[in-house]
Amino acid sequence: MMKSFSTTKHATIQMIVGLLLVLSSCYAQATQSPITFVVDDWCPYTCEPHSEKPGIAVEVINAVFGKDNVQFKSMEWRDAINAVEAGQADGLAAALTSDAPFFIFQKSAITTSTICFFVPQTLSWRYKDTTSLNDKNLITVEGFSYGEILDNYIAQTRRTNKNRIVELKDKDVAIQRFAFYQASENNVIVADNRVFNHQLQNYNQYQVPLKFHNGGCLVGEDLHIALSPKNKKRSLTLAHKFELGLQQLKSNGELAKILAKY
Repeated sequence: MMKSFSTTKHATIQMIVGLLLVLSSCYAQATQSPITFVVDDWCPYTCEPHSEKPGIAVEVINAVFGKDNVQFKSMEWRDAINAVEAGQADGLAAALTSDAPFFIFQKSAITTSTICFFVPQTLSWRYKDTTSLNDKNLITVEGFSYGEILDNYIAQTRRTNKNRIVELKDKDVAIQRFAFYQASENNVIVADNRVFNHQLQNYNQYQVPLKFHNGGCLVGEDLHIALSPKNKKRSLTLAHKFELGLQQLKSNGELAKILAKY
């Protein structure tokens, strides 16, 4: 009787150990290097990945997965979404859920993206709701999401009065934005607050300084990594690992240090 119990116990332990080894192997396969993320020029979230200040999202990704385990590909935003959707890369390094709602996201946000409206400093215009834009030309970027409310407004206005929605190409966005600023006081630039101010600071270093008035902002939206739906098992594993790592960065103060740099 004792021998039978001992044998059964030993077999159970072997089964548990075997199961753990299988799970460990599956996890390793699901997260094997390299982990590839696509970035566009959206500094300070995603800057030049190999520079001294690669961007908030890039630094967080490197801290969680390990710099040696991650590769970054640079491309324009619409191409980036298509590449990740097709499984040509693991994820977008920084995205709103409205950018690609069918992608896989981790639970917690890296930080918040706040979309604001910018007009020449000489104007007193303020954004209250979308009716504030009725006599304005809205300067947007092709393929970008600005949250549900503004996305719906843009889609509707594009159907009824498409000339009032200007969609810039993702390349050299800053130069295009500031050219429209100088073209007409009726133009309103919509952009992430951090990104716009970063672009303006860089532009003003080399050009005649421009001055803008922040006419108001939308409610901030959470910024995540967005993982490919093509390989769901791998993406879910990466999302789980990223969530755990992000929580650790928050608790030990490292995330706050990264944000403070930008």
